[in-house]
Amino acid sequence: MVDFDTALADLDNYLNTNDYCKFWWLPYTDKIQVYSFNKTTKPKGGAGLTGLMDKSGLSGILFTALIRLGRGIPQVIPFLHNTIQNIHYHPHKRVDRSDKVIKVGSSIPIHQETEYAIPVEHAARAIDETRKMILAADYKVNFPMEVRFVAADDIPMSPANGRNSCYIGAYVSDLKWAQNYFKEFEALVSDYEGRPHWGKSFSRTHDEIRELYPAYDKFNHLRQSCDPHGLFRNSFVDRVFPDIRKT
Repeated sequence: MVDFDTALADLDNYLNTNDYCKFWWLPYTDKIQVYSFNKTTKPKGGAGLTGLMDKSGLSGILFTALIRLGRGIPQVIPFLHNTIQNIHYHPHKRVDRSDKVIKVGSSIPIHQETEYAIPVEHAARAIDETRKMILAADYKVNFPMEVRFVAADDIPMSPANGRNSCYIGAYVSDLKWAQNYFKEFEALVSDYEGRPHWGKSFSRTHDEIRELYPAYDKFNHLRQSCDPHGLFRNSFVDRVFPDIRKT
């Protein structure tokens, strides 16, 4: 648990001294949860009550209950987030398999997500601007903002293609609050060449996507050659790779 501004100032240090790290920020609080993960040969072990709650899945259950409460009574969201911040989040360590310590379980039945990858060098500024955007609006953000970091790759349509990337997730647990929140968030990350997570909500047009991905045309040519008759087309493919032969 680190002061918001301090976490952003120390971002490069977190990235350079850990195998993997991510941030969680509960909107309307002034702290960031910094998660750092490193390979080790130490035996499995938890860290008191917090570690046991994480390991058992109880953290996810309680978190889900509080999300539901905030959705039903939105005016208490800032109070809930600050209460969670003060009671639950404290420095602790766990040693276990990576899938057990990185994964966070929950059972929230309805929520909406959008997530964009931006060049990592813009991360601190974009995270801070997202915080200011949320605090200035009435989006009732009752879900943590997750920030994670991914190394550059050479996969043609990967959001991390050719650049070390910071993924910023804008999540909200009620569809009626999502539209305006996501619209402003997408406008913000577009200033940083934000590329959308393919499995989450986004409104980028195919022209915008083509500009964001240097290998777009090459990949689209390969896609067309593998499916010349459009057998595997669907509404999502039509949106991202429109069939120009029909226009």
